[in-house]
Amino acid sequence: MNTKSIALLTAFSLLLAASSALASPRVWKDASSGRTLTGEFVELTKDAVKVRRANGDVVSLPLSRLTEDDIAFAKGASDKGGALTNDWPSWRGIRRDGHSPDTTSMAKWPEGGPELVWAFEDCGKGYSCPAVVGNRLYFTGSRKGKAEVICIDAGTGEEVWASTIGTDPEEGYNTRWGAGTRGAATVDDGMVYAMNANGDVSGITADKGEKKWSVSLVEDFG
Repeated sequence: MNTKSIALLTAFSLLLAASSALASPRVWKDASSGRTLTGEFVELTKDAVKVRRANGDVVSLPLSRLTEDDIAFAKGASDKGGALTNDWPSWRGIRRDGHSPDTTSMAKWPEGGPELVWAFEDCGKGYSCPAVVGNRLYFTGSRKGKAEVICIDAGTGEEVWASTIGTDPEEGYNTRWGAGTRGAATVDDGMVYAMNANGDVSGITADKGEKKWSVSLVEDFG
């Protein structure tokens, strides 16, 4: 196995590890009776936590009956903008199966297609699918020789921030695919994780686009 193959496998391992919590259901416990319920966090309301069970049903768990650990988890997920069940936080969605649980889509498109609400044209070059968490849309693109993670407001189409994750030669690579970023961004627990075409992996804050760390899979891991 050559260095590039090792680097790619390491990259996939890092990104999968970063997003493993997205699809993992939590075991919620009744502090009084000790009874448990397994399900994914959906929403924190004033008096309860909404949880989606494996069969798709959403149930409300009163905060007054949950353990302190469960309450802290729910508040953390809500405050940090953690991915919810109807978000699309990474490649192929929250369960990586290409299926969206959203039930609000049109059953039938109107003649001529849906209304165009906005268009963002400064995406740069690349092959990244978008990740959507809350009202933010994240993707990677190459603009003026810089590989970037770009965040836009999903409601207005306005650019919120862009963070450079490396260089990207405008003449392209020796792969017949030309220039541009390759991988999709992964969003988890208030952070965005992305890798450029040279094997540099970065961790960026989802709210402000501040790069917290970056490693080179080729130089740092050989």
